[in-house]
Formats: sequence, C-alpha cells, structure tokens
Amino acid sequence: GPAGVYTRRDHGAVGLRDAGRVGARVSCRWAWGLCVSTLEESRGVVRGFQMWAYTAAAKVNDVYHDLVPKFQAQPPWDTTLDGFYILHYTYGNDFTDKGVFTPGKIGQWRFDKRSYMGRIPPCPLKLPPEGTSSSVRTLIEMINEACAVLPNWDTLGIGMSVS
Repeated sequence: GPAGVYTRRDHGAVGLRDAGRVGARVSCRWAWGLCVSTLEESRGVVRGFQMWAYTAAAKVNDVYHDLVPKFQAQPPWDTTLDGFYILHYTYGNDFTDKGVFTPGKIGQWRFDKRSYMGRIPPCPLKLPPEGTSSSVRTLIEMINEACAVLPNWDTLGIGMSVS
C-alpha cells in the first residue's frame, strides 16, 4: 500500500477482516494493473499500479488513512534523516564523483538495488563520494554494517530462484 500512512477504519484500528477485504480487492486490481503497466512499460512508463490498486480497494472498503508526512525517508530525494521514523530504499542513487545528484542519469557513483537482481551485492558496498547527502551515506553505511555481521554473506541465496 501507500508509504507513510497509518491505516484506520472508523477512527479505530484495522482488523484482520478489513485487511482481508482490502487485500482481496488489491489482488484483483493489482493483476489488472500489472497487465496494463507491462504494456505501458514498453513505452517507458514506470510500473506503479499496485499502489493505485491498494488505494482503490481501501476506498471501496471505507478504510481511511492518517498521513504522516515524515514517516519514511527515501534517499536520494530526502537528503537528511532528521525527523523521519524509517529509512526506505526504493530509488536508485546516482551521483557524480563530486557528490552531485544526477537524477535520471547513471552517475559515476551508483547504488540501485535493481542492479543486484538475482545476485548478492558485494560487501562492503563502496561508500558514496564526499558531498553526497547524509541520507544516502547513512543508507550505504547501514547496509555495510548489516552485511558485515551476516554469516556467509557471499553465499546467501545460492540455489534460490529470483522472480
């Protein structure tokens, strides 16, 4: 569903029954959206229909949301983590070797989780250049910290299929 919201129904918590009703409708709308978005992807449109499917299903089921504007930081667009509750990495992070953000263009320094589809990222990841936003630097430092303590990092996922 949409990021950065708390879900409620009639000013109370959402129960399993409500979540199931929304989920059933999300599945149907998501499948339709996936078909449409696959067609549109060939024309360069970014896939995102699952978010729209959740929104439509929540509306149909009278599930309301309280927006928390600074719920999650999303580097590189959010440059600092001040005031955020969580760190979410969905976007590619591309920067020049001087730390200048290059949206829409692959930079000399890059971290994009999509670059590692079907394989394990190296550990440690190369740190971003000086001048890069603190949110991106913190993201990479946290990933490096996590992979350093996981046993057998290089062999994680071997034999698993990635879809």
